[in-house]
Amino acid sequence: SSKVVIPNGWTASIEITDATDKIPLNSIEEARLNRIFEETFEFDFGTSRELSSTLLDWIDADDTRRLNGYETEEYLDENPPYRAANAPLQTLEELRLLKVWQDEFFDDDGKPNELYTLLASIFTVAYQGEINANVASRDVIDSISLEDDWFQETLFEDIDDETPYLKSIPDSAAGKFVSSEARLLRITVTLNRGSVPLILQALVE
Repeated sequence: SSKVVIPNGWTASIEITDATDKIPLNSIEEARLNRIFEETFEFDFGTSRELSSTLLDWIDADDTRRLNGYETEEYLDENPPYRAANAPLQTLEELRLLKVWQDEFFDDDGKPNELYTLLASIFTVAYQGEINANVASRDVIDSISLEDDWFQETLFEDIDDETPYLKSIPDSAAGKFVSSEARLLRITVTLNRGSVPLILQALVE
């Protein structure tokens, strides 16, 4: 094995976390997303559907506009004009480019607001797949369970002191977008010299 020597005057730290702790925004079903907008964010029926349709128009591969969505034709009217990505979101900050989203989750200067903070605590664009229920927050689990007939209490009903985590998903939550496995790790290496950090991140399957 190789040995990394840290230069004098530098400090280094390594953090490894499970990256499957949030809902993948690029692959969530439209009905589930609408329910989360209504129940968790308290948007009305119409705003919820505008948000979901606008997102789906942004990430799908075509330029066909949905009933409540927007495509390249509308974004070309912006100043400066730009095209819809027609590809998955690369970062959550990219949402500032989407109509409706820019009004609900960002202020007049384009800075994230409190609703964006809530959004970032529940959703991610780092991966697409099931959520690891062992590391997901209660807000994430509750948001996922809105569309189904199970709740966090049901999911963790077999947890005890001897096994304080899920080894497998109970039948009540099977096929509900959750798992009990870590499938993607986020490795963060931080180097510090004085007050200026150098941060490197990698996602590892």
